[in-house]
Amino acid sequence: MNGDVVFDPMILGRAAAYIERDQSFVTVSDEEVKYTVTAEGFIKELSKSVKGGLGEAVGINYISSGFKKAFMRQLQRVEDQDYFERGLELAIAEDGLLLEPMDVSDLYAVEVDFAEDLERANLFV
Repeated sequence: MNGDVVFDPMILGRAAAYIERDQSFVTVSDEEVKYTVTAEGFIKELSKSVKGGLGEAVGINYISSGFKKAFMRQLQRVEDQDYFERGLELAIAEDGLLLEPMDVSDLYAVEVDFAEDLERANLFV
């Protein structure tokens, strides 16, 4: 979970079902990091440079027990200036990580990167 995300606590309740079945997920809504999905509905691409993305990643994620080591290994490969999503992309491409998009667009979730984001987040708390 990114430390700069202000979000509706109901998101954690929604995430519980994924965690209970040990299914990796990425929360998606209206943020900066875009994503695309495969024909099966799993995340295919995930970054700020995705073209034609379906929505945006919020910064609340879960990696299943079977893929934690692969994800941690991929994080070791990314550049210091890369976001952790690059590690997810590598784990998807090279390790077969299946990430489901968990839609939270009906709830509030704001990644606070700029003053405007903080103003928007303060409207919810």
